[in-house]
Amino acid sequence: MAPGRFSITVNFVTHAEDSSRTGLVARAVAGFWPVAWAVRRAFDECKTFKSAAKFLKSQYLLAPVLLTVVGTKNSERVVIECGCEDYWIREPEGTEPLLTTNHYA
Repeated sequence: MAPGRFSITVNFVTHAEDSSRTGLVARAVAGFWPVAWAVRRAFDECKTFKSAAKFLKSQYLLAPVLLTVVGTKNSERVVIECGCEDYWIREPEGTEPLLTTNHYA
């Protein structure tokens, strides 16, 4: 958590192609970020919820992961489903609750 700015919750998921040993090694050789390093950089470098969400969805990650990013306002909440080379954004409608589960798109 970055007090007064945002928090990030990491939930690793299994994906048939992206979770294979071969896929992980290929992405590591290509320079993809370990998930924990990308999250650490977001905490160190991003000053706002918006900049953290933008940063995280632009990273090429070694493993598929669900990132729940929550800011200090109710409108600042999103789940970023990262598939290593692509991502999907899940946002609640209005004041609906934000849910993160192990389901992967």
